[in-house]
Amino acid sequence: MVDALIPVLVALSAAFYAWGVQRCWAVAGHGRIIRPAHVLAGAGAFGTLLVALSPPFDRGAHDDLAAHMVQHVLLLSIVPPLLALAAPLTAALYALPGPARAHAQPAWRHVLRAQSGRWWPLWTAAAFVIANVTVALWHLPGPYAAAVDHDGLHLLEHVSFVVTATLFWWAVLGAGRPSRRGFGVLALFAASLPATALGVLMTLATTSWYAPYGTGARAVRDQQLAGVVMWGFGGAALVVAACALFATWLRSMEPSP
Repeated sequence: MVDALIPVLVALSAAFYAWGVQRCWAVAGHGRIIRPAHVLAGAGAFGTLLVALSPPFDRGAHDDLAAHMVQHVLLLSIVPPLLALAAPLTAALYALPGPARAHAQPAWRHVLRAQSGRWWPLWTAAAFVIANVTVALWHLPGPYAAAVDHDGLHLLEHVSFVVTATLFWWAVLGAGRPSRRGFGVLALFAASLPATALGVLMTLATTSWYAPYGTGARAVRDQQLAGVVMWGFGGAALVVAACALFATWLRSMEPSP
């Protein structure tokens, strides 16, 4: 029942975002405040969410550990940066009715100022810790097995992955001043280390960690493949993003013609 509702919830979230974009453009003009690039990022985020949480993919993740790691990589390394780039808070603000939007606007401005203000390094560090602690806790054998066996916990696991990772990306992308982008690059490289370490440990393990997938030699091989997926793709996605941010940092330091 829960699995069947997830695509509906994602579709409703996408519709809410689209309504916010439409209202924003009706007020400010087409392509202003929320830019077309933001909308493309949002479409990519919601599309990837629909694929990762679709019932066939989710059932495969229940039965196969490597498929489960692919799902986690999508939810941790692909959806969050796209969602953070999509200006979700601005879209949510404009999706509200007029009176509610007027009441929420001061809080919205305060949050956006905090994202790029003097407390930005603290925001980024705190988001880094929260996101990585969340990943570590859900990949312990006990919580992991419980999430596989209970649909409600599985949904909570996925929501916590997306929310905490998006918070981290939102903080990193708040490095508005060029001088801060170097710290953002370091934060992304640092964020790749826990996923890489977890994947390497899974790959090198000689015993199965997760009871729902069995305990024999086949389960160990599947776990090793899942580890390769985690460090080979999850960690690599963060490294690629760090390189992209580094390139924009270098470009911002070039003297204007």
